[in-house]
Order: sequence, then structure tokens, then C-alpha cells
Amino acid sequence: MKETILQCAEKLFLTDGFKKVTMDIIAKTLRISKKTIYIHFRNKESLVNDVVTFSLDKVQSKIRELQSSGLHPIDEIFEIKKLVSEHLLEERSSPLQQLKTFYGNIYKLFYIKAFDIVEESIKKNFEKGTEQGVYTNQLSLDLLVRFYFMSTMGIKDTFIFPKEKYSSQYLDAAVLWYHLANVVTAEGKTYLEEKHELEAIEA
Repeated sequence: MKETILQCAEKLFLTDGFKKVTMDIIAKTLRISKKTIYIHFRNKESLVNDVVTFSLDKVQSKIRELQSSGLHPIDEIFEIKKLVSEHLLEERSSPLQQLKTFYGNIYKLFYIKAFDIVEESIKKNFEKGTEQGVYTNQLSLDLLVRFYFMSTMGIKDTFIFPKEKYSSQYLDAAVLWYHLANVVTAEGKTYLEEKHELEAIEA
């Protein structure tokens, strides 16, 4: 039952935001009493905390599975970005901002865990790409990870990147292009341009 509640709450929070979704809404959606929810979670903040942990752990597990599937490094990193967008931050909208505004301490934990996931996945991807001759890098890998993470988080700012001007899909692809343009070899650049043409995605 606890996992069922987590799955339902996760979907509702990511769709409607952490502020709007109440315990009553979750209980009604699951057709259970609020008392049942409180058996597993002492309050809404506890539920939000566990949902964030649940979501991040699930994403990390899926990324690790993906990275074991033998994809080309450039295809792999695009698939990772797609996976994160679909399962964690579907839109540049209110859920993440609401988490930051109303649950600041939980947002800090989210931020740290999200960075750890990005660091692990980018380093593994870079090592694989270097071995296959499609990546090279003049910067330290540590800096590369941090630049990528800040770019990924930065595109969620709708003041800098208005929704009416830039689609989420285009920005996701643009961040990857910006990242990859600094690490691909000539061979990697050819593959990137042939398989992941940025101009094919509408801004």
C-alpha cells in the first residue's frame, strides 16, 4: 500500500504540483481513507520527502539499466535526457518551483541527489565515449559535469527561457548539443549531426 500511495502521489505532484495536491485528493484518487495514508506517512511533508526520494531512486535505477544496454555513447546520453524528462521533470513548470518554494529543505536534498545522479551518469557516459573515440575533453571531467548540471537546471527558469518562445523538447536537445559540442571528436560530431539534428526540433 505504501508504494501504491507513493506512485499515485508522484504522478499527481508532477502533474499538478506539490502545493495543489492535498492528502484528500490523493485519498480520493486511490479510493482510500486519509487515515490509511497517515498510517504510512505522518504528514504531507513526509509524503513529499518520500516521493522525491522514490522518484530519484527510480530514475537512477533506470539510468543504470540504460547504461548497461550497449547503446552508442551519444545515443545513450540523449536517451538518459529523455528518461529524466519523462519520469521526473516532465515540464519546465510549477512542480520543481513549488518544491523549492514550499518545501525548501526537501528541495535541497533533491538538488544534491540530482547532482549525484548526473555526476555518475555523465562520468560513465564520458568514459565510454572516450574509449570509443567519439569524445575528447580539454576541461576536467569534474568541471564538465558541473557545467552540464547547471545548464540542465538553468533551462527550467521560464524568465530566461520563456515557454512561449522555447519548447521543453528543444531546450533539452539544445543543452545536450551545447554539452556535446565541447567534447565530441570529429567522428563524434559527424555521428551527432547525422543522428540528432537540432534544427529538426522546433524551438
